[in-house]
Amino acid sequence: MRGADAVLLMAGSGSRMGVGEKKQFLPLLGKPLFYYSLRSLLESPRIERICLVVSRGDEERTQELLSSLFPSPGGKELLFVLGGAERCLSVRNALLRLYPERFFSEGSQTEAPLVLIQDSARPFLKEKFIEDSLLAAEKFGAAVLSVPVKDTIKRADPEGFVRESPDRRSLWQVQTPQSFHAGELCRAYGRMMSRELSPERAKSITDDGMVMELFSSLPVKLVEGSYRNIKITTAEDLEIAELFFHLELDAKKQIG
Repeated sequence: MRGADAVLLMAGSGSRMGVGEKKQFLPLLGKPLFYYSLRSLLESPRIERICLVVSRGDEERTQELLSSLFPSPGGKELLFVLGGAERCLSVRNALLRLYPERFFSEGSQTEAPLVLIQDSARPFLKEKFIEDSLLAAEKFGAAVLSVPVKDTIKRADPEGFVRESPDRRSLWQVQTPQSFHAGELCRAYGRMMSRELSPERAKSITDDGMVMELFSSLPVKLVEGSYRNIKITTAEDLEIAELFFHLELDAKKQIG
């Protein structure tokens, strides 16, 4: 199996949390939120390099936390890059840091490594998710972890009235990790960069699968994840995450 690099996104503002702290630094069971995804990436035998995307001004704080939480990163190379104004621009910066030679290349990308993108706000990253995502990317070129939608979804008009009800049997809720042939993802991001996106357009591109949909002919494979692989977006999500972790700890005690 080919090697894989990882991008850990930890440059978000966390404005929807309604607290004064950036959510990647919020405490969850005594550790900052980003700790859990990074620990999983460091422990994964598939991951060779990890590029951490941080906000300007957070570099020193992040380095200090890493030194205390991970004094020995297991021989993996850790890289750092500043985030952009939107998620897609943060990933672009990370890809330029990892693979500067692959941007704008329209030649063969078949020998490129795999790259996995992970949100630091998803603390339940499991090795199975990493492995399943990378295996699908190796086979199909682009793969995103996701789960079938459970609830009925309504599309609304600007006034808040129901416009239509899409068939939920074809709807999936997208998660991370999302994995790709690095060359194919770089090529798609290179095409995106050449379009000089407006701030509004960049804001509307909310995951890397969408970049592939818009700027690549390569179809994106959906890989089934877990409903427990939640993203911490609101204060209620943090409470749910604490509950899930306690359930996991209780299950381990019963097995032990």
